[in-house]
Amino acid sequence: MLGDEAPTLTRTLLDFAYGGDRGLLRAAFQTAVPRRARTVAVALPEIKSPADLVPAMAAITRAVAAGELTPYEAGELARLVETAARVSELADFDRRLAAIEHQVEEAKREPFDAAPA
Repeated sequence: MLGDEAPTLTRTLLDFAYGGDRGLLRAAFQTAVPRRARTVAVALPEIKSPADLVPAMAAITRAVAAGELTPYEAGELARLVETAARVSELADFDRRLAAIEHQVEEAKREPFDAAPA
């Protein structure tokens, strides 16, 4: 739909950006030059259980407040923490399902006595 108009639209947006519209200039620059990731060293606690997630997010927040991380970098790290939370939930679900399956198998092996004792 906009394919035929893309060059004209791009030129118009760039003219506005060069004319002083800082928001358009920033958007054009960020689109043309994608953000490069940098390696960031942040002391995060080891995430072994859901209880470790809150301290991990607190460490990320402190790093932003201290100027060690940009909000964008904090968002990327927060996604890692969120992924760790999901993995922990899946592992817990798998453990519980295995326990239930084990109980079902055990129940199948026990003789069924319908007569009351």
